[in-house]
Amino acid sequence: MVLAPVDDERSTCTLEVSAVIRHLFSTLALALAATSLALASDSSLLTEPQTVLIAGQVSTDTFHVGAGVIIRAQGSLTIVTAAHVLQGTRAITVETATGEHLDVLGEPRFIDGHDLVLIRTALPIVAGIHVATPADTVTDNATLYVWGHPHSNSFVRSDASFLTTRVTGGAAGLFAIRCPSCAVGDSGGGVFDEQGRLLGIVTSRQPDTPTLTAVVIAESIAPALAAAGIDFPIASR
Repeated sequence: MVLAPVDDERSTCTLEVSAVIRHLFSTLALALAATSLALASDSSLLTEPQTVLIAGQVSTDTFHVGAGVIIRAQGSLTIVTAAHVLQGTRAITVETATGEHLDVLGEPRFIDGHDLVLIRTALPIVAGIHVATPADTVTDNATLYVWGHPHSNSFVRSDASFLTTRVTGGAAGLFAIRCPSCAVGDSGGGVFDEQGRLLGIVTSRQPDTPTLTAVVIAESIAPALAAAGIDFPIASR
């Protein structure tokens, strides 16, 4: 009786499996490299981790939903959002892009002269958040992106374009953007340039046209943040 070469079959099988594994790892490495290149070529995608979802509970079944932008991570997170998102609320929920809920620390701090408020939260356990880097100016015809939660859809990027620095009846430091897809839930969200730098915070929609959204230039709120003890240096172009 001739015995089958079991060891040889196992060796051949092992080699085949090893080849398959090497091929899978090679394919995965190429996919990760392609993803990295895609992220590098579209830095606006990197702005999502700078944004959080904010829900203010008004009553048992009523919530104000908006967005916020992380502007400091030092012992805790400091988040800026539109003050009207928290108007009349009795509890605040903050959720990161990774789905983690963050404990709110202390009371919100409102910024005088602007529809803005600062929220402090505990640091996230799960990695995946980034602190926003503010830009100094916005240029005509610039391509912009708004990260928010329109119609309560979480972490949606809307394309926008710069319109004007003159907002009728607005406070100092406001500029207008054209954002047809922006909607309720985008308040407090960040307006970012193509380099992923923060240009402003969405505060309101202009009453005379639904395609205009007023935002506060990051530079204009820097003094208010400094008064609150928050260093928020403006990036130079």
